[in-house]
Amino acid sequence: MENIYIIGRSSNQIIKQLGFNLIELPTIYSDEEIHDFIEKKFKNIDIDKLIICLTKDDLLLELKVGFHVRLTVSLWNKRLIPILFTSLDSLGTVLYNAGIFGHILHTQGCRYEPFDKDIIPKAISYMKPLRVDEYKLSFLDIIVIHPDEKIGRHSLANQWGALTLNTAANTTALQSDKELILAQKQLYFKFIIAQTDNYSALGDKGLKVIGHVPLGKPDQIDAKDFKILLIDDEAEKGWGAVLRRIFKTKIPAQFQIINQKVKNYNELSDENKAIITNGNFDLFLVDLRLNGNDEEHIINPFDFSGSDFLKKIKKINEGNQVIMFTASNKAWNMKSLLDLGADGYYIKESPEYNFPVTFSRENYINFKNEVNKCFELSFLKIVAQKQDEIEENISSCYSSKSALYKMFYDRTRASLSIAFDLLKKSFKSEKYLNLAYLTYYQILEDYANQYENFEYKTKFECYVSSTRVIDDSTGQLKWLLKHYSDSSNGDYFKKEDEIKAEHKSVQSLAKISFILAYKFLKDNAFLRRWGHINKLRNEKATHGNSNIFITKDELFEMLEIIELFLIE
Repeated sequence: MENIYIIGRSSNQIIKQLGFNLIELPTIYSDEEIHDFIEKKFKNIDIDKLIICLTKDDLLLELKVGFHVRLTVSLWNKRLIPILFTSLDSLGTVLYNAGIFGHILHTQGCRYEPFDKDIIPKAISYMKPLRVDEYKLSFLDIIVIHPDEKIGRHSLANQWGALTLNTAANTTALQSDKELILAQKQLYFKFIIAQTDNYSALGDKGLKVIGHVPLGKPDQIDAKDFKILLIDDEAEKGWGAVLRRIFKTKIPAQFQIINQKVKNYNELSDENKAIITNGNFDLFLVDLRLNGNDEEHIINPFDFSGSDFLKKIKKINEGNQVIMFTASNKAWNMKSLLDLGADGYYIKESPEYNFPVTFSRENYINFKNEVNKCFELSFLKIVAQKQDEIEENISSCYSSKSALYKMFYDRTRASLSIAFDLLKKSFKSEKYLNLAYLTYYQILEDYANQYENFEYKTKFECYVSSTRVIDDSTGQLKWLLKHYSDSSNGDYFKKEDEIKAEHKSVQSLAKISFILAYKFLKDNAFLRRWGHINKLRNEKATHGNSNIFITKDELFEMLEIIELFLIE
């Protein structure tokens, strides 16, 4: 015996004459109310076929009920039941008043029959369920659902983008997000979700949705040692919730959010500016459009509010890592963002593009790779800060220096820029750490070759800060530093209680050792460290094989000496 139900109001004379099981249609209006009504009524009943009674006063509501039946994921195979629509009007009259919602009457598994108490029972008895393999071609591709214009395209795109990211990362972050829960009940969103699903028949389970039912653990990003800042004017549309879940931090404070609608960086509140400037974040996630629908008609990516933020964040510190979030998937827009200094981008999926689930997953994997690259390069903000301090000192001292020393400063600026560009490539290969190390070493050598820093009177009479560090005035060559060598530090020099004789040529190791000892008054422990740095240059950076690379800590030791020499 088939279980046939009819949806309508008990006061309707058609329903009284047919006598099928009644599902009383309440006075409801919104998609959210219709969704909840369908989900609640269908959950605990065994239903094989459905009749929907159409009336003049509630025609659109009753047709929408049919759409919600077909598009409600939680109904599983009940989505496929045959639906017969009936009323006292002709099909032409119904279609004239139904607009786009009349499309459902032309889909497989649906039928319209003018009311006749003898024909309706026969018509419904002959109807068959919609097959899984017919669902897309014979239903989804025929119907048309438009978004709610009251929400706005920007907000719709943000809601949909958050939903797809949540799905791709396999999280349940949005199950408690009130706004996103409501969004998923809207007919438009249900329509787009259905279009991006993959379907497979599993025996009597009927329709199975692949990709929208979280299975297993969420695919998170390890961020225990990093700080992240999300800048999005509509973070509350789900982006904040899902990204906070995706980034696996030690404490919530490691993931912060700026949620403010602005047309440029200058409009940002002082409080939020301070967060950006002083937060010491390892990664910035910046939406390209921070002024909502007001940027709807902007075409040039350089004119978007997010581009202004990108430029400012990079100006604060060139090493700041920034991933831009954009709803555009145009290659030239991506290139423009990278030209502006972005370290990566994530395509916020918009419902109008109707990307498949496979694209969403690939998009998320690419995002994870971009994030991990940025985490790997987060040390650049320390490098950039050091180099900025050096540049400020060079600028302040430049006019007081000799022509030759100004040329040294110019070479130093160029070398610092080259070294930084090499370090930006270190995520591709650690060999770029070696090349940057060598570039920094050349700055030290150049510094030591400047007359003002290491003064030659003769080949065997040399001064550092008025101290004669190499002397042969007595006829016996004497150095103020003694040469040593061991397996761990390699060659190095240190001070002794008495002046010791040396007969070696004055190479970079010795020159820089003299400068450290007698201009900057460094002790023997520091001189030994310098010897180790020199050894790394010779054995790792210059002569090392493809499996030996300078570490970031070793790079910072080199930078410490460069700072010492170049910040007066």
